[in-house]
Amino acid sequence: TCALPIYTIVCAGTVVTLSGAGATSYVWSGNVNDGVGFVPTSSNSYTVTGTDINECSAQVQISVTVNPTPPAPSAGNNSPICLGSTLSLTANTIAGAVYSWNGPNGFSSSTQDALITNISSASSGTYSVTTQIGLQCKSISGTTIANVLTPPQVPICAITVDSLSKYNLIVWAKPANAPIDTFFIY
Repeated sequence: TCALPIYTIVCAGTVVTLSGAGATSYVWSGNVNDGVGFVPTSSNSYTVTGTDINECSAQVQISVTVNPTPPAPSAGNNSPICLGSTLSLTANTIAGAVYSWNGPNGFSSSTQDALITNISSASSGTYSVTTQIGLQCKSISGTTIANVLTPPQVPICAITVDSLSKYNLIVWAKPANAPIDTFFIY
């Protein structure tokens, strides 16, 4: 009798299925049913007793180690920011963790805190970060939403000289919702 597949190390929350092979019936310790998935809550050893049609039996023990999942990092950023600025992504410190960021416009980084310089509007959206400690399990994602603002365009339409007052007169085209109605330039 052997158990297939043999799980030795799993992450917390992982479904494990223990199955016997080579006998006709199997009885597992720890309230495990042969071939039925379960989620172990802690590391444990499981013994399977396999019995053949002649009532001969054998036992095999399998150890399952459950590694903890690191806590999800808290993610943040400095948005809203203007187009062309630097977006700063931040994650809280988790001792011994390796960080992995992903986000819009193909962004990825393996640093705890990340910077995106000369930001474009394509970089607006949700950024996620996970942590992993050693070769163990990855955390669930922490997320943050970045908002990149596009500044309004205020083109200069005309420059004229007022011959009576000897002032330059500059006329701007402004959006209808702009809060400024009058410009004085001396």
